[in-house]
Amino acid sequence: MVVPIILGVIIGVLSSGSGLGGGFLVVPFLLHLGKEVRVAVGTSIYLFLWLPYHLYSDMQKWGTWTGRSEGFSQ
Repeated sequence: MVVPIILGVIIGVLSSGSGLGGGFLVVPFLLHLGKEVRVAVGTSIYLFLWLPYHLYSDMQKWGTWTGRSEGFSQ
């Protein structure tokens, strides 16, 4: 039980720091845990769609969303 938690933390740190995630880290991790391919890919897609939506809605709720990309517009 401890090994999957440690691997999950490592994958979380690597994916948040490098931008690598779903198909590169999450799916192989889930396959290693014995999940079916369709479940692993579906979970990855769900996370890909869920995370940006909730981050955006939280930014609107907190009032930190400016409506533009700070790093790309002048």
